[in-house]
Order: sequence, then structure tokens, then C-alpha cells
Amino acid sequence: MTDYKWEVGTIFADKANFIEAIRTYVVHTGRALKFVKNDKHRVRVRCMGGQGKCPWTAYCGYLPTRPFWQLRKIMDTHSCSRQLNIKIMNTKWLSEEIDRFLQDNPNLKVQDIRQKDLRKWNTKISISKARRAKLMATRQLIGDFKEQYRRIHDYGHELLRSNPGSTVKVEVDSVNGETVFKRFYVCLKGCKESFVSCRRIICLDGCFLKGQHKGELLTAIGRDPNDQMLPLAYAIVEVENKETWSWFLQLLIADLGGNEVCGRCTWMSDQQKGLVHAIEELLLKADQRFCMRHLYANFGKQFPGQTLRTLMWKAATSTYPQAWEREMLNIKQVNIEAYKYLISIPPAMNYCNEDPKKFIPSCFTRTTYEATYAAMIYPINGQMLWEKTSFVDVLPPVIRKMPGRPKKKRKLEAWELTKDATQMNIGGHRKKCTICRKLGHNRSKYPLHPPITEPTCPSDSQTQIPNLQSPQPPQPTQESSAHSTPPIMRKKLPFKRRMN
Repeated sequence: MTDYKWEVGTIFADKANFIEAIRTYVVHTGRALKFVKNDKHRVRVRCMGGQGKCPWTAYCGYLPTRPFWQLRKIMDTHSCSRQLNIKIMNTKWLSEEIDRFLQDNPNLKVQDIRQKDLRKWNTKISISKARRAKLMATRQLIGDFKEQYRRIHDYGHELLRSNPGSTVKVEVDSVNGETVFKRFYVCLKGCKESFVSCRRIICLDGCFLKGQHKGELLTAIGRDPNDQMLPLAYAIVEVENKETWSWFLQLLIADLGGNEVCGRCTWMSDQQKGLVHAIEELLLKADQRFCMRHLYANFGKQFPGQTLRTLMWKAATSTYPQAWEREMLNIKQVNIEAYKYLISIPPAMNYCNEDPKKFIPSCFTRTTYEATYAAMIYPINGQMLWEKTSFVDVLPPVIRKMPGRPKKKRKLEAWELTKDATQMNIGGHRKKCTICRKLGHNRSKYPLHPPITEPTCPSDSQTQIPNLQSPQPPQPTQESSAHSTPPIMRKKLPFKRRMN
């Protein structure tokens, strides 16, 4: 846009398109243009740079015989320099530019908008203009969210139209006489047919929705014969607890074949809130397994150390019972409490004593793999082509305000903590002394370094007659220095010193 050349006779649909083109040209080129004349029939623009002596000018007029505007005169030559403050860039134009960035990051700050404007267009805007632009873009974005929630029933009807046989559930709640969104569940027909050929493993997980109205996303994932992920169903709920997981699992079990089919499956989870008890109530004989990474995350909080971590992973990767028992005995010798914690978790291990060539499940055959992806998931039309249903318009869910100050950062894991004597850095390593290779101090604070004393001038009597009664100060040892008190740090004074 900086090298754009205006041409006489260019046609614009209306006056707004010409004004929008002028504003875009001004922002990218940094010229101090001004609308000298702006009425229903003509628009004249001049460049006020160079103390008003710049020859650049443009004139666009309305043709009464034809319903469009045409650029009739243009002097596309500048004798001025680039300007930093662009007054013609208004709040509406800026809000339309930051709209897509605000969708990706709803917590976009005003200072970030100013820095982006300076970095992208080399222009400077005021704090008030950036704040007004963010407010206008936020209102537009919230309006889009309300429109999407209002047509949630139309969206579900469109899914059923394009994929017959699917399951779509929309639950609403009544708040002060108004219909408010509560839950949403989808299981497509193609996913149901593909699960018949998958392995009998179902993985469950949930995550937060970081949009305007928050919520939780619950998902069910299967495993195809090639050990790849295959989505089965998903749901949007208000919170993650036993009630919402039970509601999601009831619909999922009914779609996948009932209790008889799902009872023979292995359910993998991360021990989410209420999920374990919900599976135990709905599927009494179903096997439950847990993610090893999350198991160790909980185990490491009570029993830290590299030795226990290595032994735990060896026990988890054991392929026969004798190896598992051997590693558990090693854990018992290191820490009896850690052994009691792990022995309560049953190992996922079956021993059949059959010929491997004969014992091959049917899900690993080529025909089964081809049948897994034989089903089709058909796309839906755009919103303009959706059929309007007779359901009542749905409002967005009520924003839940949690007690306390809102948290901006997520809770970090142990290996993500900042570097400190009691914490770990990003790489997962604690700092060590390069001399003794011990934890808790570095080279500069090595405890066995001799203390630095100022030289003194002893008298003749002191040099000739040594003081035999005063004992020599004890030399510091590694054990005593390990428990030495830390140096006292001087606090800042409560007042400021006045400089003369």
C-alpha cells in the first residue's frame, strides 16, 4: 500500500469506500491528509504536510447519471516527510483492524495495541484512542458471541441434517425468565461407525475454554488399529464435576453400544474431578487406567527424587508380573511409604500364555483398518443457509465469578519453576556447586573457602611470645558448613536521603 499509485477515473461503490481507501493509504504511507470538503456530492482531500505546501490533492465526485463515485482529479506527488501522528485514523478503523487479534487474545492490553500500531504502521496513537478502539472491538465481539448462542438450536439442526443418525443434545436453563445456555453434546454418525472397528480403549479428558463466557470442554477419544487418535464425542458444560461427567458418559455409552460394549472397554483418564466415581457407578466391571505422567505428577509431590522416579517408570513399563514385583520390592527398600502409595494402584497386565501368531486381535488386520475410516463426516452449510427452528432464542451462560483475585497465569509444574536454591529452573536442573558438586550453593558460596581477613601489624611482643592460652579457631567442615546460617541481608531504609 505504501507504493500505491492513484489513477484518475477509479470507480468506488459509494463515498464510504473512498474514505476507507484514503484512511488505509494514510496509515500505510504516514501522510498528513485532511478532508477539506466532504458532503453528499463531493469529497476533496489535501495533504497538510510540509507546512501546508505539499502539492498532493485528490477530488472524488458523485455521478448523478450513474450510481457510483469516481476519482476525477489526483495530484499523486508528495514533497513532505512521513508523519508519526495520524489524525485521520479514527477509532472505528482501528477497532476493525484489532478485531481478529482480540478474538485470539481476549486479554489484549491497551499498551499492546499501541505497541502493535507503532510496530506495524509506524504510527503513534493516544491511550484514549486505543482504549476506545478496544472497547468498540470488544462490544462487536460480544455481539458475535450472543448471535452464535442465539442460533445454537439452528446449528444442532444443521448437524443432524448433514449427518443423519448423529446425536446432538442442547440443554438450557431458565434464569429470571430467560433461556440461558447450559450444556451441549455432539456425537456424529461417522464416529459411531468408526468406533466399531477401533481398539477397545476410550480416553477421556477435559480442558478450560478461555473465551468470553468460559466453560469446560469434555472429549472422548478412541484408538484406531494404527494406534492413532480418533475423536468420538465432545461436550461443552458449565463446570467439571461428577454430575457433568455422568451426564456426558450416559450419552456416550448409549451412542457407542450400551453397557455391554462399553463394559468391555478400558477407560483411560487423568483422574479428573468426579470422573473415576462416575465410571464406577455407570460401568461396574469396566477397567480404568490412568495416565502415567499425571500419576507421577501426583506421586512426585509426596515422594520427590530421581531414584523413586526411575523405579516407578521401570515398574510401569514391566511386561510380566515377575519384573513388576521385583521393581516394587526395590521401591519398598528405598521408601516404604512410596511402596504403600503405589501398591494400591493395580497394574495393567494380562498373561495369556498363547502363541503370538495365533493370538492377534481382529482390530489389527488390514480390512479392519480400512473399515475404520470408511464412514464419512459430511460438512455443514454456512450460517446464511441454516434453517431457522422454532426454539426460543438462547442467551450466553452467566459468567461465573470465582472468589479472590482473578488468576492471569496458570499453575506451573515442578520442572517449570524459576531457578532458586529450593526450586528448579526451566530445564529441570537444580543449581550445583562446581567445586563439591553439592546442591544448595554455588561456587561463590562454597563453605570451605578460607575466610578473608584484613592484614594486621602485630607488635614485637606478640610475635616473640605466642598466646598459648587462647585456642585456635576451629576450621569449618563440610557437615558444619551445610547447616550454616544464611547471611543477614540489610533491608531498605524507610526514608529517602536528600541529595545536596
